[in-house]
Amino acid sequence: MSDISECVDPQAVPSGTGCVECLAAGLWWFHLRRCAKCGHIGCCDTSPNQHATAHFRETGHFIITSFEPGEDWFWNYRTAKPLYGPRLRPRGRGLWTRLAPDQRGVSPRTRKITSMSKQPFCDPARSK
Repeated sequence: MSDISECVDPQAVPSGTGCVECLAAGLWWFHLRRCAKCGHIGCCDTSPNQHATAHFRETGHFIITSFEPGEDWFWNYRTAKPLYGPRLRPRGRGLWTRLAPDQRGVSPRTRKITSMSKQPFCDPARSK
């Protein structure tokens, strides 16, 4: 498909102010992504749960854009390449980034230990 216009709905309302699935489960994320077709807000692939990519796999909606303030890039999951897209419906106010717990699992917001994902995000042994 060379024309992505049918895969982007500029009037789609964002599904919320943070990752829908993370908010429902009380989890955290690093950055937010917005589905350009339906407005679903999910967390990025750097986040432990990668809900934006999961949304693409479940729905086939393959164009996303950043949902971070000051960012306006688009990404095509099918081609794995960036692209230019139209201006979408405004974000509104929101959480934007829910701060991740530190290495000890301490939340910067509450200063309490939170549950971490089964595998740590940064594993020094993997980076070698």
